[in-house]
Amino acid sequence: DSTPWFTGLRLNPQEINDPATRVSYRQASEVVARALAALAVPHLGLVVGCRQDIGNFGILGLAMKTAATFGEAVMLGMTYQRTTGAMLDMETDTETPGEVAMIARAPIAIPAIHPFLCEEMFASSLMVARELVGAAFDPVRLELSYPAPAYADAYAELFRCELRFDRPRNAMVIGSEWMEWKFPTYNAVNSRQVLELCRRQLAD
Repeated sequence: DSTPWFTGLRLNPQEINDPATRVSYRQASEVVARALAALAVPHLGLVVGCRQDIGNFGILGLAMKTAATFGEAVMLGMTYQRTTGAMLDMETDTETPGEVAMIARAPIAIPAIHPFLCEEMFASSLMVARELVGAAFDPVRLELSYPAPAYADAYAELFRCELRFDRPRNAMVIGSEWMEWKFPTYNAVNSRQVLELCRRQLAD
């Protein structure tokens, strides 16, 4: 029963199903913290993230799927991330030759839920990437700012890449060659139509 997670927040579980509902960062953080305590699943972020697919990204997911290349899809994800209700701000770093780092930052530092947010963000991003370009997609490495958890093996099994904990940043690093991957289903007209919907949604 998730009802106790919303106590005192002027928010109820039914409202979450309404696309017009607006939830503050404080409210969302408190719900997540209470859920983590109630469910007591150490790797909950990975579990939730692995359940995501491109359909869960709504209009943005459709825009990414109708992009010309994987690189364009990634940039769309960065530009319109706010439309998905993401709790981490994402940006790319291309300073290292041959690599593209997708960096996640929390607008407000809340240590109790930080590992969950990173796990969910990077796991869901991985699921979408593998849906777009295929199951063979693997990052180069995953960098995380917190210590290695007891279930670090679950990270290794999912991401299939080098893991670095206690790092200065939170980032999923991929080979830059993936950015050139062309989507055979690209349709310029459909892409423009969906992008316009994304712009309107972001403005709202």
